[in-house]
Amino acid sequence: YTVLHLTVLGRISSGMQRGFRFLSIGFESRCYYFESVYMMRRVVIITVVNFPTNSAVTRSLRVFVVGFIFLVIHQARSPFDNRQYELLDRLESANLIAFVSTCLGFLVDEFEGQDIVKNLIWTYVAVIHARFILFWSWAVVRGPLMNQATKGAHRAGDRGCLASLQRCLYKGLRIRTMTILRDGMLDITDLASAERQFLKVAMGEIFDCILRVRGQLRIRTLAELLYLAAGQVLKARHDVSQEKQPASKRRSRVSTLVLGVMKPGSNLGAIIRKEERLLEDELQVADEAFSKAIHKGLSISTSVEEVHYATMRLTSQALTGQLNLPLEDPSEDSLPHSYGNAPEEMDDMVEQISNQPSDRHQTSRADNPCGVEQHERVVANVGETDVQHQDFAEARAAAVDQEHEFS
Repeated sequence: YTVLHLTVLGRISSGMQRGFRFLSIGFESRCYYFESVYMMRRVVIITVVNFPTNSAVTRSLRVFVVGFIFLVIHQARSPFDNRQYELLDRLESANLIAFVSTCLGFLVDEFEGQDIVKNLIWTYVAVIHARFILFWSWAVVRGPLMNQATKGAHRAGDRGCLASLQRCLYKGLRIRTMTILRDGMLDITDLASAERQFLKVAMGEIFDCILRVRGQLRIRTLAELLYLAAGQVLKARHDVSQEKQPASKRRSRVSTLVLGVMKPGSNLGAIIRKEERLLEDELQVADEAFSKAIHKGLSISTSVEEVHYATMRLTSQALTGQLNLPLEDPSEDSLPHSYGNAPEEMDDMVEQISNQPSDRHQTSRADNPCGVEQHERVVANVGETDVQHQDFAEARAAAVDQEHEFS
C-alpha cells in the first residue's frame, strides 16, 4: 500500500514504478490499493483458521464472518476495471459467494440432526460452485471468441469460409452495434438493455476522466472522445483488413500503473517521456480512419465493448498527460442568462416580432403561406410561457404566505 500510495503522489522513481506496477494491474484508478486489501484478506483467513480454539463451530463461524465482510467490501467498491461487461468484478463476486457458501455449509454441518437442512445447504453449495466453474470457463474462452468474431464480421466484401464463420459467430454471440458520428450523434437503437447499461458505465468513466484532468465538463469533449474511440476501433479494423498486425495485438504503450492497466508489459518510463498529443490532432486521425473504413467497404458501426476498450486507453492517456484535453476559461459573454431575465427577453422578442412591417407579413404570406401561421404560433407559445411563469410566481408567493401562517 505504501508503494502504491507514493506512486500516486509521484514520490518514487520510474524504475520502482515499473517494478511494482503488477500490484495495480486490472484495478480502477480509485481502487489502486486493492491488491494490498486482498493480501490482507489472505493473512486474516490464515490467521483465523490457525488460531487456537476448542470448537470447530467457532472456527467455521470466524471464517464465515471474515468471508462475508470481504464480500460486502467487494460489492461496495467493485475494484476491478469494467472491461468485458464488468467481467472481473462479477467473477470475483462469484468466487466470494462460493467461499462464503462453503463456510456456511461447514458451519451447519457441525450441528447434530437436521439432515434435510444439511442436504439442502450442501446442494446449494454444489450449485454455487458449479456456477462459478462455468462462469470462469466462459471468462477464459470469451476473449478469444470475441476476437475471432470481430475480425471478419465487418468485411462486407470478403466471402471466404473463415469470414463467413466469423460473421456467424458474431451473430451467435448476439453482438449489437451502434454508430458514433462526428457531430456527437449516437445511434443506439439496436442496442439491448444490458449493452445500454454498459454504455452508461463507459460514459461515466469518460466523465470522471474529464473532471479529474480539467475540472470542467464540456459535452462537446465527451462527444469528441467517444468519436475518437470509434475512430481507433475503425483504424484497427482497417489494419486487420490490410493483413497487418491489429492494434489490439500490438504492445500497448498506455500507462498502466495506477490508472487501470491494459497490458502487463507496458513501459511507464517510455510513456512519461512520450510527447503529448492534442485532441484536435487525434480527431483528424479519427476522421481519416472513418474515411478509410468507408472507402474499403468496412462497417462504421461499433460494439459497446470495442468502444469501451478504446475509451479505457484514451482515459489512461489523458490521465498520464499523453492526450491533452482542451481547457476553456468561462467568460461573462459565454455564460447563459439567468432564469429571472427570461420573461423580459420573451417580452422583447414578442415586441420585436409584433413591430415587423406589415408588407413583410404579406410577402411572407404570398411566398410562404405557412409563415404567418408559424409566426402566430411562436407568439402564442411565448405568451403561454409568460403566463406560466406568472402563475408559478403567484403560486410560490401563496406557498410562502401559508408557510408563514403555519409558523
